[in-house]
Amino acid sequence: MSDVVSVELSSTSTGVRRVLYVSRSAPPGVSGSAHVLQGLLAADTGQRLVAAGAVSWWSRPSLRQRVYLFPTELSFFGRGARFFAPLRQLLRRRLARRIEALARQQGIERIVCVFPDALYCAASLDAARALGKPVDFYFHNTYADNREGMARRYADRLEASMVEQAGRLLFISQALMDRFVDKYPGIAGKSVVAPHPVPGLATVARPFRDGIVRATLMGNLNPSNSDAAGRLLRALSRHPAIDIRLCTPVPRMLLQARGMDLEGIRYLGYLPENEMTELLADTDLFLLPHGLAGGYSSHEYQTIFPTRAAHYLAQGRPILAHCPRDSGLERYLRRHDCAELVTEPDEAGIRQAFDRLLADTARQQLIAGNALAAAEGFRPGQVLRTVLAAGDEP
Repeated sequence: MSDVVSVELSSTSTGVRRVLYVSRSAPPGVSGSAHVLQGLLAADTGQRLVAAGAVSWWSRPSLRQRVYLFPTELSFFGRGARFFAPLRQLLRRRLARRIEALARQQGIERIVCVFPDALYCAASLDAARALGKPVDFYFHNTYADNREGMARRYADRLEASMVEQAGRLLFISQALMDRFVDKYPGIAGKSVVAPHPVPGLATVARPFRDGIVRATLMGNLNPSNSDAAGRLLRALSRHPAIDIRLCTPVPRMLLQARGMDLEGIRYLGYLPENEMTELLADTDLFLLPHGLAGGYSSHEYQTIFPTRAAHYLAQGRPILAHCPRDSGLERYLRRHDCAELVTEPDEAGIRQAFDRLLADTARQQLIAGNALAAAEGFRPGQVLRTVLAAGDEP
């Protein structure tokens, strides 16, 4: 198992106490976890983070961000990885040895491992035991709550081990932390929220510009949001006052095969970072779908905080959100009053919400300003300090 990207800095040259951040999804991957790591690395001017992740379909050998990538992925040209998932577990011992070797080479004082990925979490547990070093776990999703059958029994055991052996437990959202604390009451004292780091906050909030409203829906479309995304697009795609741009790594043909109606939608695919920046700057309204139903458990839908939500907030523009009532996301958006909310599976209700917002410039300005204020909690330096905090303990 060879490294395809070398860590550029050694611990002996920097003299700092270093943390090994283990995340299956690593830049330039397109998942939320990869974006979290990218934000942390960009903020890490003290060069305390070394990262380990998986070689993926999106990996490029030119990447240079103190990241080691391991060949642990099985798929068919980047698709169908879930069908190979049981085989990946056979890599646990080998991956643990690689993590252990990297930690020794880099003078690592602590491991922080990201879930979702059971293999990397199990291997990090093994490596931490072999090293005699503490390990933290950073949950971006529920685990055992979102498994069934034999997979649930394995997940119950591994999750319990992770919770018990962790020095600290980090959670991407308050709702996710609340779920774990409810499930394991004894962990409250070692649990903390570390939200998505989002660089480049806008400086001024802005309502709609004159003319056609330029709306953007971006991110991965999967069972966590596809029902709500499809409903948003159907409700608004033929509205004469809106132009919707869809930016996603999911191929158009696959979306259509899943029954998503893209007529009247400008499908952009997955944009490089410079084009994404231009798209965000040209957006008047962000569309935020979060699944009301689908293939995940109710706990998963109640606790997810989508990566795109944090990026939307940072732009200081109005947001139209379609999400479950009383979910963690709905409570957050309502508490900060930073989005127009539709919590029922009702296309007419979505159109009415857009029309209300379109007619109310003061409301546009209010939720845009509140969004920008809420985004202060996602500043990368602040999140990085939370992730690194355990490494400063005696």
